[in-house]
Amino acid sequence: MLATVPSVTAAVKLKKLLKYKGINADIVQPPAAIREKGCMYALKFNKDYKNKVLNIAKSSDVEIKKIWIFGQRFTATCK
Repeated sequence: MLATVPSVTAAVKLKKLLKYKGINADIVQPPAAIREKGCMYALKFNKDYKNKVLNIAKSSDVEIKKIWIFGQRFTATCK
């Protein structure tokens, strides 16, 4: 599962928060097929943690643009 974020700063912040909560995540460049204009990074994590990742991002003011699951798109607004 991938969660796209708007910047490397957001990606690093969210990765640290997830690690603190015991969730492993890697910062990756999103595939070209899902990349939007401008700078974009993604966090790759286990799909079982989707709700936890969204809650952690929302409570920490980290914007998640979209959540991607192997060809299916789920939008997630976290502000």
